[in-house]
Amino acid sequence: NMFQKVYLRPHFSFEIAKIWNKIRFFIVSEKPYVNFLKNQIYAHYPNIEIYETSDYLAHIPNDKISLGKVWLQKESIYPIKNFSEIQENASGWEVDPYSSLTSALLKTWENTLNAFMVSFSPLPDEIWKKQSLKMIEMANIHLPAKTKKIYLFWVKLKFIFLPFIWIGKIVTFFVQIPKEEDEAGNNSSETKIDENIQAKLSRLWYGVDIHILCASQDSVLNKMNIKEIFSPLWIFSFFKQNAFSLQEITQENQKIISAKQRICQDSFILSTQELSGLVHLPTTNVQTPNIN
Repeated sequence: NMFQKVYLRPHFSFEIAKIWNKIRFFIVSEKPYVNFLKNQIYAHYPNIEIYETSDYLAHIPNDKISLGKVWLQKESIYPIKNFSEIQENASGWEVDPYSSLTSALLKTWENTLNAFMVSFSPLPDEIWKKQSLKMIEMANIHLPAKTKKIYLFWVKLKFIFLPFIWIGKIVTFFVQIPKEEDEAGNNSSETKIDENIQAKLSRLWYGVDIHILCASQDSVLNKMNIKEIFSPLWIFSFFKQNAFSLQEITQENQKIISAKQRICQDSFILSTQELSGLVHLPTTNVQTPNIN
């Protein structure tokens, strides 16, 4: 059943939080996957210490929280830089994107709680990759930008309106529109796909939400902290491809409740290789003090 594939998926959240002037790493998981995650972490970090703990956000009043929503500047088919591409910088030094991010988290006042939260959930290939190819086709068609945005928004929500889609298919079965050919006589549906996009299409995909959460007595301070914590994400910017943007900073109660629940809403899509740049424990290149 298609709806089971979309909705009955495991949800995880990887979080870096500054609590009482210490940097701590959390992985939030549904109970059936806890042991699996522990085994995977121990396999890669044999000397690590893992503790099960209660939710550090549970007792923070929502009216003290400000929430920054991170988005992609372009459609999800366009990739960001992955972890290996970031490490191979021009200076020859290995770079961990969490060097500057953990520093930004720690810069803020001691009596604030800050968290960088990456919620993610695996996506079924047969749904999202087909839709992504349609997005590529639309990107190559010469239409007004607003028309493209409406179409792309429809593609993202297509699986919700399944009954209407079938009605449309029945109609198009009886009304066939001839395909136009370009000057060279090639069919317009044959779209050349950028090699970076091809690489992304060849990998497993995850629906992803990124939030920056700040809690203190001062909402203005929260807003400043969110902008400060967001700024290191420029390192993921990929020339002529994609980059992160700070979409909004809000104190809306429902959005804060949703972020606390860690249910991934699939704001955008990242491949396993892209996600690895955001979901990993710090390497030895991270020199930020007070990391636990």
